[in-house]
Amino acid sequence: MPGWASSTSCTTRRGRGCGAADRARDAPAALGAARCLVHARARALPRRDRVNGAGKSTLLKLIAGTLQPTTGSVLLGGNGRVTAILELGAGFHPDFTGRENLRFASALIGIPPEQAAQLEDSIIAFAEIEEAIDRPVKTYSSGMAVRLAFSLATAVEPDVLIIDEALAVGDQHFQKKCVERIDSFRRNGCTILFCSHSQYHIRQVCNAAIWLDGGKARLMGPTEMVLAAYETHVRLLDARQPTEAAPDAMKAAAAQKALDPAGAARSAT
Repeated sequence: MPGWASSTSCTTRRGRGCGAADRARDAPAALGAARCLVHARARALPRRDRVNGAGKSTLLKLIAGTLQPTTGSVLLGGNGRVTAILELGAGFHPDFTGRENLRFASALIGIPPEQAAQLEDSIIAFAEIEEAIDRPVKTYSSGMAVRLAFSLATAVEPDVLIIDEALAVGDQHFQKKCVERIDSFRRNGCTILFCSHSQYHIRQVCNAAIWLDGGKARLMGPTEMVLAAYETHVRLLDARQPTEAAPDAMKAAAAQKALDPAGAARSAT
C-alpha cells in the first residue's frame, strides 16, 4: 500500500479566512499558481516509475531555490519574503552555541543583523531553550535543535511559506505552538505551500490540493475532492494486492522446489 509519500499533494493556501466562502474564492488563484509550478517541475526532472518518490520535496526545493531545474524555470510573482522549512537544523554547526548558530543562520535566511538582534530574545523564548542557548548545539537533544530551528525560520512572517512535512515539531505542547503560529500566518494572508503524509493537517491547512504522481500532477482541485480521489485510488490498489501476490507466491514455491526437491516434498507432507 503506497503511503502519502508515494503520491500526495503539494498544497496551496491563501487568504485571511478559513470558511467555505474563503476557500471557494481563493482556490482558482491558488490552483493557477500551482499549475505553473507543477508544469515547471514536470519539465525539470525525469518521471519516476517507482511508487515512492512522487516529487513533492523536489518541487518545494525548486520553488524555494535550493535546487535549480535542468530545463525550464520556476517563477514566483512579486518581491515578497519567501521562507522555506525543509530540513530543520540542517545548517547548524554542532560546535557553535545555539546563540551563535542563530546569528549565522539568520544571515543565511536573509534577516539583517539589526533585525536578528531585535528578534533574538523572542526566538529563544519561543523555542523554550533559554537555559541551553549558550551551550554547543552538539549537546542539545534532537527536539531542542528542531525547536530552535523552527523558531528562527518562523520568526519573521513571510509572504510565502514553504513547508516540507515539518508543520509541527517537538512534543505535543510545542507542536500546538507551531500550528498556532502557522495558522496565524495563514489568517494574515500568507500563501502556504505544504506537503505532508497527514490527511488531517492537509484538511486543516489547505483549501486546494495537488496530487503528484511520478513528478506530474495527477489531479488538482479543492482539497476534499483530491483527497477523496486519492483514497479511492489507494483502496483499489489494496483490492488488487491479494490477487497480485498469489502468482508471486507460486513462483517462489516453484523456485524452492527446483533448488531442493526433497525439502519441498517434506514440507508438502
